[in-house]
Amino acid sequence: MNDSKGMINGKTNLVGVLGHPVTHSLSPVMHNAALKEMGLNWCYLALPCEANHLSTILESLYAMNCQGLNITIPYKQDVAKMCTKLSPTAQRLGAVNTLIRNDQAGWTGTNTDLIGFIAGLGSTHWQGKNAIVLGCGGSAKAVGSLVGKRRSNWLIHFYELVISLFQTSINCS
Repeated sequence: MNDSKGMINGKTNLVGVLGHPVTHSLSPVMHNAALKEMGLNWCYLALPCEANHLSTILESLYAMNCQGLNITIPYKQDVAKMCTKLSPTAQRLGAVNTLIRNDQAGWTGTNTDLIGFIAGLGSTHWQGKNAIVLGCGGSAKAVGSLVGKRRSNWLIHFYELVISLFQTSINCS
């Protein structure tokens, strides 16, 4: 229970979203509102991280007793390799979007991208339909694995390739 009337203090637990870029993220607003509503003395921050500091930052956050992290672009696959444990889904995908502090001196990685994707579909019947997955990161891998598993015809468009071709055509004009 939050015993300090919403004030951050020495007992406040840290959680956040780690990626690059993340300063635009609305996750802190949404998560901090939920944490406050739940009466938890926790603080959720957007934590920008350059690639060359990723390992050091993860180790440091663990040492600071950070309770968990959301992982976003472009680190979902890199962070999966740094976890001491992976959920079966994260292991199969090779990508994580959630880190949970574990007692074995490290992070347990999991991936909730599929849960979010399926929830967004609602009751839409898409079995046997064609699907196009735009992207080449961890979320695209997760959705692509589900689409492939459901035996839909699918095609992954690599976003970076499309942007690269688009920029090349502009530069040639």
